[in-house]
Amino acid sequence: MRLSTRLLCAPLACAIFVYGVLILPSQLVPGYSDIHDSVSDMGQVGSPTRLAFRVVLMVLAVCTVCFADALREIAVRTGTSSWTAILVGMMAIALGGAAVFAYPHRLHMFFALPELIAYQAPLVFALTWRHEPRAKRLVAQSWGLYLLLTAVTFVNLSGPLGMNGLWGLVKPRIGLAQRMLFIIWFGWCTLLAKVFSSPNWQLATTGVERRSRSGGWWSSP
Repeated sequence: MRLSTRLLCAPLACAIFVYGVLILPSQLVPGYSDIHDSVSDMGQVGSPTRLAFRVVLMVLAVCTVCFADALREIAVRTGTSSWTAILVGMMAIALGGAAVFAYPHRLHMFFALPELIAYQAPLVFALTWRHEPRAKRLVAQSWGLYLLLTAVTFVNLSGPLGMNGLWGLVKPRIGLAQRMLFIIWFGWCTLLAKVFSSPNWQLATTGVERRSRSGGWWSSP
């Protein structure tokens, strides 16, 4: 698959999330609220949206893997770290795991761990690309989105962290809080895809295509 096609998987995943997680549930289940009902409610055992939600998550996982591979290839071409691609790939693991192990299966919450790891991708990108002149603006944007993502993650974890006052405000709006995490993260991926698809980043590939094809997830440029 061409690099440009794999980069397009990021905005595609963002669009699928918006429709499959923000719009579709209320169409299938009258009374379902994107603000008050959690994302896991869509896929839990016995839910009328379980099959549709599972399909959406699996498609999102495939798109995320393709986009992560595009980031890996760009890292090889530019001589930067591949860790951003690895962390983006962790989101595919989280999505696939949540699709297979529906709530309240005991393994469902286990896949929240790779999801939390994936949320660190903007930070890793900002740190590992900070010396690339063409990525100066993108690095700044990644810092901003990471700080926002961290704040929203903190809000979502206020219950387990014992911050009962904050959790009392968040719990009635847990659906909105959870969806904000994915919107910010997929929005960041879409931003990267847009920038790397521009003519400025269409780099010469002489001597690197063989490296790209032979390199793995853990290959270091």
